[in-house]
Amino acid sequence: MSKCEICGKNLSFFEDTGMIDGKKACNSCVLEAKKNRVVLQQDSQQESNVEASTQQVTAGFTLEPQVRQMVGLMGCVLLFIGVFMPLIRIPFIGDVNYLANGKGDGIIILVLAVVSLFLVLSKNYKGLYFTGLASAGLMIFTFINIQSRISDMKVSMNKSLAGNPFRGIADAAAHAVQIQWGWAFLILGVILLLIAAAANSEVKNDEG
Repeated sequence: MSKCEICGKNLSFFEDTGMIDGKKACNSCVLEAKKNRVVLQQDSQQESNVEASTQQVTAGFTLEPQVRQMVGLMGCVLLFIGVFMPLIRIPFIGDVNYLANGKGDGIIILVLAVVSLFLVLSKNYKGLYFTGLASAGLMIFTFINIQSRISDMKVSMNKSLAGNPFRGIADAAAHAVQIQWGWAFLILGVILLLIAAAANSEVKNDEG
């Protein structure tokens, strides 16, 4: 009477047997081996699907190294220039840029633009997340602050000019305050910095 070379079970003459890696095996071991082989194939297929999905996502953010650097440089330039561009237009005063808001916010944006430039030139793109998001946060704060000041100014004028015959002119001047195109430079600059930070510039080689 022979034995299963896998589990050591005694094999009867009429019992079904099979081979596993060149070894004689009982029917139970053969079925178990087939079951494990199916599970391994399913796991392998799932891993392949996950890897393929990851590659597709990564490929969506892949840029050539030169293009990634160019995008980052453009973001730095637009952010720097945007500081000097008009953000709002006030009647009787004119255009006001980031350096004229009286709180030094424009200086901070300039510093962030210069830091971003060094990060791009040194190809430390992940650092652009910090400078880009910091610039975006400061811009949002400034925009909200401007809107708050305009609202406070209107309320103050309504109180101080109550009954004044020139109140209509003052109201018209208050409503004539306009947001200017300097914001477009700043917003686009931040977007380009974040794109450069999120992109993947590694060149993938599928050969082999």
